Amino acid sequence: MTLKYEILKRLVKAVNIKKMWTGMSTEELLENRRKQNAKNRIPNLKDDAFDISRMRYR
Repeated sequence: MTLKYEILKRLVKAVNIKKMWTGMSTEELLENRRKQNAKNRIPNLKDDAFDISRMRYR
């Protein structure tokens, strides 16, 4: 195993991240993450020298 994997594995065990997910279905977990990600807003970008647009991907 890599060093990065070992560090992350021990961190997950120390913080008990798995307990937050036990008993949740896949749909519930995804819905929870979507709600958390919806809080992240992309600022409106404006520059006359460039055509900047945001596209929504699904």
